[in-house]
Amino acid sequence: MRTSITESHRTLLYVLFCLFETLLVVSVIVLAFTDDRHRVSPWSDAAGLTFWFSFVGLFTVCFILRRAVRRLAVIGWLTLFAGFWFLALMPTL
Repeated sequence: MRTSITESHRTLLYVLFCLFETLLVVSVIVLAFTDDRHRVSPWSDAAGLTFWFSFVGLFTVCFILRRAVRRLAVIGWLTLFAGFWFLALMPTL
């Protein structure tokens, strides 16, 4: 039985792109709306770990997609750029 998933590796890259993009955006939102930045909470630790996991994964997938689907790779690069600098410049108070 042949399906489009087994015939093409692009479908897997699309799924991985959507997964890592979603994880990155959700982790940035969770880290941005953490109430008390002085107290270490398991939610912020999990969001930080998820951020770096999705950052590395999205970076790798965008690097692979840069020739096949350039527009999708550019969207990923812009998301990585915005997410990294938003968290880097966010004050910890």
